Amino acid sequence: MTASTRGYLGPLALADEVGLARWQFERAQEAGMIPARDHSRGWLPEQVEQVRGLVAGIVQRFGAERPVGLHKCASRLAARLDRPVEADDVAALVQAGHLTAVEVFKGYDLYAPAQVDALPPKLVTEVVDARLGWENASMPVQELAQELGWSRDELNAVLAERGVRAGQDWRIANEVAERLRADIALRERVHADRPMAVVAAGLLLERVLNVEDGRRHVEAAVTLGLLTTGPAPAMHGRRRHSFTGPHYRTGDVEALAERLRTDTALRERVRAEQTITADAAASLLENLLDVQGARRHFDLAVKAKLIGAVDSHEKQVGREKWITIPLYRTGDVESLAENSVWHLVREIGPGQRSPLWDLVTERPPERATLLRRWLRDLGDAHGVEVWGWYRPGAKAWEIDWERTPESALTRDQVMASLISRPELTPHRKSITIGSAAGAAVNFARAMLEQGVAVILDTETVSLGGAVCEIAVIDACTGRTLLDTLVNPGVPIEAGAYAVHGITDSEVTAPGVPTWPIVYKRLLRATAGKIVLAYNASYDRNVITFDCERHGMRRSRLANTEHWADVMVPRSEHAYSRRLLRNGGGHRALGDVQQTRQHLLRMTAP
Repeated sequence: MTASTRGYLGPLALADEVGLARWQFERAQEAGMIPARDHSRGWLPEQVEQVRGLVAGIVQRFGAERPVGLHKCASRLAARLDRPVEADDVAALVQAGHLTAVEVFKGYDLYAPAQVDALPPKLVTEVVDARLGWENASMPVQELAQELGWSRDELNAVLAERGVRAGQDWRIANEVAERLRADIALRERVHADRPMAVVAAGLLLERVLNVEDGRRHVEAAVTLGLLTTGPAPAMHGRRRHSFTGPHYRTGDVEALAERLRTDTALRERVRAEQTITADAAASLLENLLDVQGARRHFDLAVKAKLIGAVDSHEKQVGREKWITIPLYRTGDVESLAENSVWHLVREIGPGQRSPLWDLVTERPPERATLLRRWLRDLGDAHGVEVWGWYRPGAKAWEIDWERTPESALTRDQVMASLISRPELTPHRKSITIGSAAGAAVNFARAMLEQGVAVILDTETVSLGGAVCEIAVIDACTGRTLLDTLVNPGVPIEAGAYAVHGITDSEVTAPGVPTWPIVYKRLLRATAGKIVLAYNASYDRNVITFDCERHGMRRSRLANTEHWADVMVPRSEHAYSRRLLRNGGGHRALGDVQQTRQHLLRMTAP
């Protein structure tokens, strides 16, 4: 669409009309050289000639070509002078003041092509020749580091130590590189000072000593003071996480390996100082004593304080769970094998009582015993029933108690009682006060009291449709208060029939009441009671729907305060992660009777 058809020109149309490139128009507009718009959306046709008269000044100020970066400047000069001009050469010209940036784009300086073309060929040639001469007389720092077998950090440290700085493009003069190659002592010192991770140190000892547990040799040597930790390497970027943990000087590790290779007594000391797990200790005892099942005997030896852990480490056994693994000295385990009681261990058969039980004088009570004792005392002190459940998956105990109008036990009192039992202090983190399962028990007991609640269920012609059967029983006694088919006035869908088996002929038979009649009987059956249902929201919604369908706008049973659900507390009582089905056969009376059975089972903690 042109100015003649819409009455104005936008920035692109105006730039094209006067012969300016888009970038030239934008720079001129930013510099305030373009006149203001006379139209809210652009420039009027009569302003075109005014802008056209400014074109020469705009081109003179901003040039005929768009500013370019260092690489395009280098390509332009290389094409003009037939010389290998690179971006670094242009950067050197900029640093010397021969080129000036005219604008900045995303943090990069841009230069006017006309200014680049005006550079004297001799000046550019001198810069290029100087760079080429330096490249012939030097080598890259990274290449030299690889040749010497050093890391870049190691090479930089040596250069700083000798007062040498890398030149242009991070290159080192050839004479400096040659001196470094020839200095054998320096290369040996750099190698000896190189940090070595504990895993690498263990592999080195395995290779020199021909053992399979080199890392444990390293840790034992550190314990004996034969090896000291050094600084970790200065790593950067994404590899930092790979270099955590202790590090040692390579020279110290190699010296230790040589000492252990030649000094048998020292090697034996290091072996005895190694730490092993209880399973490894039991395996060692089995090999030393020729017995089977030594793990249970070793555990009893620990309880009898014949041996104790000297260290430990953390082990992950789940996504968020860690356990502490005790570690024992190899020398202590071997000394334990010399104890006379192990001769008695050899004589017993599998499954027989270990003679080490006689040495275990103090057996601390188990956590379950302590908790049950506390719960019994707490219940006796307050005259209420107190419950405790152990959840294997969470490895925790849940504590709850009977809530009745007569009981005065509060959560604060339970917490105070727990704190007052010092024997439970190590287990407090694994005890939860109050639980969904306990709430379900109290709910079921309250609902089964005389005169408190009724249980209701409906069958419908479709999912969420009209009621075709309804039943109500007394929650306390189980007596049937209402059990009838309902003429819904609409056909029963095939899907609903497949579930409950009620046919259209059954609900339209003579004598089957309609909803207005049934609803009056329903109000009498539920008067003054809490209405329980399995998935209560469904039954409440279909009853409310039928009342509205028959013009009964003020339904007491539409109020959620009169209802309580059984499905959720039943699932929580069973510690189920999903909502459990009722399982009553999908007929109204059978379903309410099944729901009552669930409530009866829920009264037991």
